Amino acid sequence: MITVSLTAVSVVYAFWCDIRISNKSNEIRRWLEKEAPGPWSNLNFVARSWNGGQPGIKLLHRKQLVRLPGFEEKVEQLRDLERRMLWGIAVAMLALVAAIGGTHLWDWQW
Repeated sequence: MITVSLTAVSVVYAFWCDIRISNKSNEIRRWLEKEAPGPWSNLNFVARSWNGGQPGIKLLHRKQLVRLPGFEEKVEQLRDLERRMLWGIAVAMLALVAAIGGTHLWDWQW
C-alpha cells in the first residue's frame, strides 16, 4: 500500500513540476520578447510556442545567442524544475514496479 501511495504522490509531484515549468517558460518567454526580440523572433513557431517556449529558451541558451544579465539564472531555475520532474517520474516508476513485483512475485496482499 505504501508503494501505491508513493507512486501517486510522485506522479502528482511530477505533474506539479510540469505546470511550474510551463509557467516559468512563459515568464522567461515574455521577458525575452521584451529584452531580446531579435533572437527570439528568429526562432521557428514550434520552438517559440510549444510548452511556453521552453524549446526556444533552451535553444537560445545552448547556442549562446542571448547575453542578458539574469538569463543564466532563469535557465538554471528551469533546469532545476526539469530535474525535479524527472526525479518524480523515476520514483513513481520504481514504486510502481515494486508494487507490481511485490504483488506477483512475493504475494503481497492488499
